[in-house]
Amino acid sequence: MSVWIIIPTKPFAEGKTRLDSVLDRDSRERLNRQLYQHTLECALEVYPPDRIVVVSRSVEARQIARMRQVHTVRESGDALNEAVAQATDYSLRAGATGILSLSCDLPFLVPQDLLAMLGVDERPSAFLAPDRSGKGTNALTISPAEKFAWQFGTNSFRLHLAEAHRLGAAVRTIATEGLAFDLDTPVDFQDWKAKRV
Repeated sequence: MSVWIIIPTKPFAEGKTRLDSVLDRDSRERLNRQLYQHTLECALEVYPPDRIVVVSRSVEARQIARMRQVHTVRESGDALNEAVAQATDYSLRAGATGILSLSCDLPFLVPQDLLAMLGVDERPSAFLAPDRSGKGTNALTISPAEKFAWQFGTNSFRLHLAEAHRLGAAVRTIATEGLAFDLDTPVDFQDWKAKRV
């Protein structure tokens, strides 16, 4: 079994617009770059670069990945589900059987979190890591991945759970701070600042 990690990322100047009340554009761009690089480094501590794929419209994000010998896919649209599906197709053609889709806005992510997401076995399996609200999905491992339909967006955790059950996958929920704490809203930002002190 060969699980590949997919890291989708927006161009750094475009992400985290919900933080515009607490960060100006340049600060948001720096934060997005920092979060992306942190995610990539965590992934590289767990998996070899030839089993990691960055999918993005950002030339800079893809250049950073290529400098680390990581696969890159130029995102053809601007929607998350389509980007992950595009990178999934690329990975499957290159030999992957399972996929770990990983958000890149997880400031407390550590390599051990990713190891917990990679424990799938030979039977159909799905590991889901919800966000703090229990509604979103911050990481998802699915194996096999060929017929899985990505459901990122509103209530994605419930939708991903239903999709995994539809495929007959054994489901496990992974709950760690590193996987649950995503940096989306001003409240998240203030919580992050408080936890860093």
